[in-house]
Amino acid sequence: MSYDPFSVPDDLKSPDAVPTSETNDAPASKPLHSLSGVVVATFLGTPIAGSIVIALSLWRLGRKTAARFVVGGIVLVTSCFFAALFFLPENHPAGRAYLIPQLVIMYMLGKQS
Repeated sequence: MSYDPFSVPDDLKSPDAVPTSETNDAPASKPLHSLSGVVVATFLGTPIAGSIVIALSLWRLGRKTAARFVVGGIVLVTSCFFAALFFLPENHPAGRAYLIPQLVIMYMLGKQS
């Protein structure tokens, strides 16, 4: 059984929705971002950039509240993280040591969304 984290849950689908295979039309929404896109955005930017990629996928699926929650939560957590780094000693390796956990956390969050 394959699990697609970016598919619309059955309880959120409208009862009068017709599957795209029956209408012979292409889906109206643009393709969703992959998990590798989330990891690359997090690596090149910050977790905020990765959360924006996740939020774009959620927004296209119609889960606008979840998209706002993801971005707001990550902005809050990242702000707290940067504030904590501000008070650490200058030669503390925290900025480099937390890169891999940030990538793993954003990958897992993208998988759950």
